[in-house]
Amino acid sequence: IRRLTAASMAQSWTTIPHITGMDEVDATALLDARKRLQASLRAGGAEEAAAALTPLVLLAAAVTRTLRRYPLVNAAVDADGAAVTVHERVNLGVAVATPDGLIVPVVTDADRRDLVSLALEMQRLALAARNRTVSADELRGGTFTLTNYGALGGRFATPLILPGQAGIMGFGAIKERPIVVEGAV
Repeated sequence: IRRLTAASMAQSWTTIPHITGMDEVDATALLDARKRLQASLRAGGAEEAAAALTPLVLLAAAVTRTLRRYPLVNAAVDADGAAVTVHERVNLGVAVATPDGLIVPVVTDADRRDLVSLALEMQRLALAARNRTVSADELRGGTFTLTNYGALGGRFATPLILPGQAGIMGFGAIKERPIVVEGAV
């Protein structure tokens, strides 16, 4: 797995132009929404779904719907740069750190899933990747990738775009930090 990952990353770095932007945002509303949604799910007896509803799931939902709105980001450029293929489906790769290396299972039609379905599928695929039970088919067909380097404590990173995709979005750790708002910390 590490050898294949290294080969893919080397191909990415040498053949895909990378532009990296880094910003910080206030995640208070995201965390509040998650808390309210989890409470609602728990009240309805859906404890497993509530537990699976991570901040990354909410971000994944936002990203996939944005990809539907801006289809050129959900695209691929062929090797010689002559053609752009806009993918009809939004199949979201989700990078998972495993003891064997980084594995990117794919949530098919991620933009068409409701939050519970998206959360449970992301959880299932991450567990399958870590347990080495993810199938080869579940690793194919990604059109855009998410990575959560914040799970490892990182604040910023420069993730590499997977070959055949036009972009990757990474998220850093959500932590309390002093921020200036209207001239005051």
